[in-house]
Amino acid sequence: MSGTTADGTGVKVTGNLTSEGSTTVNGNSTGTGSGVDVSGDVTGGSINGSATGSGAGVTVSGENTTLTDTTVSGTTADGTGVKVTGNLTSEGSTTVNGNATGTGSGVDVSGDVTGGSINGNATGSGAGVTVSGENTTLTDTTVNGTTADGTGVKVTGNLTSEGSTTVNGNATGTGSGVDVSGSVGGGQLSGSSVDGVGIRFNDTARLSGTTVSGSSQSGAGISSEGNVQLNNVQLNASSVSGPDLSISGSLSYDRGTNIEASTISGRDSMLSETALPLPALRQGAVNADISRMNQPELDGFHDAGTPAVPVKEYRALPRNVNISICSSEGDCESFSLSSSPKDKTHISRMDALLSDGSRVKCEGGHCRYISAQSSEEKK
Repeated sequence: MSGTTADGTGVKVTGNLTSEGSTTVNGNSTGTGSGVDVSGDVTGGSINGSATGSGAGVTVSGENTTLTDTTVSGTTADGTGVKVTGNLTSEGSTTVNGNATGTGSGVDVSGDVTGGSINGNATGSGAGVTVSGENTTLTDTTVNGTTADGTGVKVTGNLTSEGSTTVNGNATGTGSGVDVSGSVGGGQLSGSSVDGVGIRFNDTARLSGTTVSGSSQSGAGISSEGNVQLNNVQLNASSVSGPDLSISGSLSYDRGTNIEASTISGRDSMLSETALPLPALRQGAVNADISRMNQPELDGFHDAGTPAVPVKEYRALPRNVNISICSSEGDCESFSLSSSPKDKTHISRMDALLSDGSRVKCEGGHCRYISAQSSEEKK
């Protein structure tokens, strides 16, 4: 089955399709359209789409589409090889493969995906896989993105990883393994590069509950650029000849975050080892601008600005408490009570005789006034 289009759809699968034997569905788009659009369920066979323009080779647009033992392949130059805009469930041996030869993305995911594997490759300056959804959830899904001088995996939206989901990016040239400018929650995120950055955090990137591993041969294992926040993150950075962790902005993290890096290069200051253990830290190569944060409160992060200083056995200094007791005629008498731990009895009990013969008795935090003319007591 074959179909071609310019700005429309070459082949559209809206129902449930079962392919037996060597059945293939082929579609091509020369403009802004899609070679193949799938919104129904597909079992078996292979779906192949190509986009020579700015469109998509294959688009999975169904609200709830299930692919079972199906191979999906899409190619493009400056568009998208495979675009997942709906909610996709992959069962059996289903794989989604995309390739971009220009500035496009091999695979672009903006919907939710459960199961299976997503593989994207960019031979040009594009991205192997792009996660662009405002709220995308990947469950038990493996994402692999490769590139030479582009980006293996690019996260521009908000990604939540559940179950056994892993996101892996690799750059064989000067590109980045993984590039994060959105938010990532949960799962495992790993990136590697030869001459580029293993993982790059761009300004406003937020990571929570994620295990992050970045490595490079000559570049930085992990590069943090701009205002980046980490919450309960395990971060591992390594490089053969470059800095393990490079910071050109402000990297803020909470007490649940652990950073493993031998060398850190940055802009302003070095992180205190008491706040963050960094094995074999070479101080001469370090100039990091990392702000140690207080324990996160309900409304988010609060940057303390300076590393926290542990204080042991803090005790407040003893202070005196001055009390003035005045009669109805305006005559006042003053007493000074010590709050020192040695003088606790003076605070808890007092029997004062006033000049007019009346008395003030205090015990257990309560005081009584006893008039000299009567036995009347007033609290």
